Amino acid sequence: MRSRASTNLPGRSPPLPPRSVLLEGDPARALMRFAASEDYEVVAVGHRGRGASKSLLGSVASQLAKETEVPVLIV
Repeated sequence: MRSRASTNLPGRSPPLPPRSVLLEGDPARALMRFAASEDYEVVAVGHRGRGASKSLLGSVASQLAKETEVPVLIV
């Protein structure tokens, strides 16, 4: 099954490998700038950070969902 899942779909680009990038500054703003500058189609973020707890969404995920033009996948 894994080999079938990794096969490219017709008309689709091959999957990109994950990459790590160190950004500085306000996390939400830095992610928004980075996603826009690299022309990403979607940004995936966790729903809660490690800081002070929010009711359902972390402050970074919440700000991204409200303010960025790049679609946000909150996991």
